Amino acid sequence: AKPGLWEASVTMKLSGATPAIPPEAIARMKAQGIQPPPMLTGEPYKVKVCETAEQIGKFGMPEPQAQKDCSFNVTQRSAAGFTGEMVCHGNVNGTGTVKASLQDSEHATAHIEFHGTSQQGKPISFTVDNSSHFLTSSCGDVQPGHPVMQ
Repeated sequence: AKPGLWEASVTMKLSGATPAIPPEAIARMKAQGIQPPPMLTGEPYKVKVCETAEQIGKFGMPEPQAQKDCSFNVTQRSAAGFTGEMVCHGNVNGTGTVKASLQDSEHATAHIEFHGTSQQGKPISFTVDNSSHFLTSSCGDVQPGHPVMQ
C-alpha cells in the first residue's frame, strides 16, 4: 500500500446503550438542518486519513481507525491482509475483532465487530465496515493520526 492521503467510506452500526432512532425522527432532524451522527443512522460517511510510511509498514495497508480509548494489535498477518484484536477502556469497555484485506496497493477493506459495556454498564455492540482507497501522496491539511470526517 502507498503512504499518503486515503479516503475511507465507513458504515457504522451501533446497538445496545444508544436507543435506535426511528426513521421518521431522522427525517425530521434532516428537515430541520440537523445531521444526525452516522453511527445512529447506519448511513455511510467518508473520512480522509493521512497514512505515513511507518503506519503502512506496520500494517501493510492503511491503519485501522480504532475508536477513542481503544488499542489495536495484529494477531495474524498474511500477504493479503491481517486479523487483529481491539481492546477498549474508557467510554466503552470491551473487545472486538478486526479483519482487513488489501485488494491492491491503492484499495483496502476492513470489518470491525465489537462487544462490551457503556460507562453506565449497559451492553453495547457495534460493527464498522470500511472501504478505503488511495487519493494522493500529499496529505495536504490532514495530519497523521487525525482523520477528518467529511
